[in-house]
Amino acid sequence: MFRNTEELSPLTKGNVNIMTARNILRAALGGLLTTAIGIALAPSAAHAARRASASKSVDPLIAYYDVGENGGTADNEVRIVNPTKANGNLCAMIYVFDDDQELGECCGCPLSPNKLLPTSVRNDLTSNWALSVHDTGSGTLVIVPTTSNVASCTNGACNSLGSTFCDPTQGYTETPTLNAWITHAELVPGTETASASVEEFAADATDTAEQAYLISTCAGIISNGSGSGSCDCGPEKE
Repeated sequence: MFRNTEELSPLTKGNVNIMTARNILRAALGGLLTTAIGIALAPSAAHAARRASASKSVDPLIAYYDVGENGGTADNEVRIVNPTKANGNLCAMIYVFDDDQELGECCGCPLSPNKLLPTSVRNDLTSNWALSVHDTGSGTLVIVPTTSNVASCTNGACNSLGSTFCDPTQGYTETPTLNAWITHAELVPGTETASASVEEFAADATDTAEQAYLISTCAGIISNGSGSGSCDCGPEKE
C-alpha cells in the first residue's frame, strides 16, 4: 500500500486525487441528505402541538342528516349503541345543527351496557327547534360519548336511567365507547325511486374550544324557559 502520493506515478496520483475528491463529495452529500431526511421526517412544532392537544380529548361522533328528501316527508333514523360492560351506563350528548351551522336542539340520552337507542331525526331530534327561522331539512349531528355528569335532572335536556343523569349543558368527562349509525332515506337522482343507505358516524377530531361551544350554546337555547331547544331520546329512554 502506498503511504503517500509522492511515491505514485502521475497517472496513479491523478486517480487517487479523483477518488479522494469523490469521497469528500460523497461524504458532504451524504450529510446534506441525512439532514434533509431529518427535516422531512421531523414534524413541525405546530403539528406536534395539535396532535398532543387532540390526544387529550375523545373524538365525538359526527354524521349528516337529510330529512328534506322525498318531498320533505322522509325521515332518518339514528341508532346509538353502548357496546361495553366495564364502563357501565353512559351518556350520549346529542347536538343538532341545521345546514346554516345553527344549533337548534340538544339533549343527553343515557344508555346502559349493550343498549340500543333508536331515535327519529324528524320526530325526536328536529321537532322542537329553538330558532323561529330555520331550515331543518338537512344538517349535522354531533354525539359526544360521556359518563354521567350531574346528580339529578334539572332541565328539559336531561334524561335519567336509574342513577345515570346526562346533561349536555354541563361539563362532562368524555369516553370513547359509543357507536352510532344513521339510516338515510333518499331519492335516486332523476327518478321518483326512493332508496335507503346506512352510514356509520365518523369519529372526528375536535378541540376543547368546540366542547365549550357545544355546552354553552346548548345551555343558551334551553335555559330560557320556552321549552324549545330540547331534543328527545326516542321511545326507549330507559
